[in-house]
Amino acid sequence: MNHLLVYPMAFYVFYIGGLLLFTFFGRLLAVKSGKVSAKAFKVYSPNIEVPDYLVVRGRHYDNQFQAPMLFMVTCLTFISLNLVNMLVVYMAWLYVATRLVHSWVHLGRNYIPYRFKIFGLSWLVLLGMWGVLVFLLLI
Repeated sequence: MNHLLVYPMAFYVFYIGGLLLFTFFGRLLAVKSGKVSAKAFKVYSPNIEVPDYLVVRGRHYDNQFQAPMLFMVTCLTFISLNLVNMLVVYMAWLYVATRLVHSWVHLGRNYIPYRFKIFGLSWLVLLGMWGVLVFLLLI
């Protein structure tokens, strides 16, 4: 059953790779079109103007290495302790789904109340996974 938890993890890794390309090509096109100086991405100086959409893309990509890395650690912990069950697999896919919706909101209209709610939901799922882990260790 442990292998079933690898699928949401792998999906998320490939998704992060897609975000990397989305961010990179957005920056590349902005530099090539002359909208932004390449120096803006070399030193990240606040004195160099960068369009908001590129700032949002960059921050969103950076966000994938915060709480989502705890998701990866959580999954690896379940696998290493051989405690994977279908509830955990469903929760992992739910976590991935909440992160995809978060991306859709953040990279789309970027409406803060929706973004906050879906971010909070993703955290609740992650905390729930840890609750299941602790419960399984106690029984």
